[in-house]
Amino acid sequence: MLKKNERKKMQSFTEINDSKHNVDEVIRETFNNIGQKFVLVSKIRIKTWKSFVILAFVAGAFGVLMWSVSKDEMGKIYLAGEETITNQASLTFKDSKGNVYGPVFSNVVTTTVTKENKIKPIKIKIKLEGKQNFASQLTLYVLRTGTENIVFQTSGTSGSNGKLEIDTDESSLPAGVYDFKIKIPNYLSKKVSKITWPSEAEIEFDDIIAGNLQDSDNIINSLDWSLMSGKWGTNDQKADINNDGIVNTLDWSLMNKNWGKTGM
Repeated sequence: MLKKNERKKMQSFTEINDSKHNVDEVIRETFNNIGQKFVLVSKIRIKTWKSFVILAFVAGAFGVLMWSVSKDEMGKIYLAGEETITNQASLTFKDSKGNVYGPVFSNVVTTTVTKENKIKPIKIKIKLEGKQNFASQLTLYVLRTGTENIVFQTSGTSGSNGKLEIDTDESSLPAGVYDFKIKIPNYLSKKVSKITWPSEAEIEFDDIIAGNLQDSDNIINSLDWSLMSGKWGTNDQKADINNDGIVNTLDWSLMNKNWGKTGM
């Protein structure tokens, strides 16, 4: 029989051994869990790395594919005169182990293409009968050939040399063959026919006929003379056809020379 003190010592020793055993188990389980977690992290990292490579490849391939499709469609637009294109790309990826990913489809992309709208000036030059200074307000009409149908209309003021440039573009005045008509206050209208547009050449309106003081009828007659006679001896700018500062026989001679003429 063990003495009481010896039994206590044996019990304490057993408890210590049991405690050590429990600690060892806890340590082993902890290391096992940590190892599993490291393996899991490692696997996740490997999978994530592969995913990034695949995504990068897909994104790059998509970019090249979409650029190629767009380039091809842009060529069609240039040839066919279209204004919009719609396309969609698809991609299938196969890795070194034979695993196939896809197909993956891009979003539908619609592109609007606007042709360059170049500004082209209409260059005109006028020459007014009876005057040396050709500065004047005027209205220009661009008509369909052989008709009075207006395609383009604008107003401006010519310089003393009779020249004026009027900006236009392909949307307001498309390429074609037109009649160009000009209207200047107190003068008969004049037309230059069958002008091919666009053109770098000046459109010349020579010898625009004076004396149409009553503008609305576009003919020189008694209505114009009645307006001139009412301003006789004054410096009225409208009746002073030759612009010498007085309405007199010189102005009447110009009107009389053109009596009965009509504008174009």
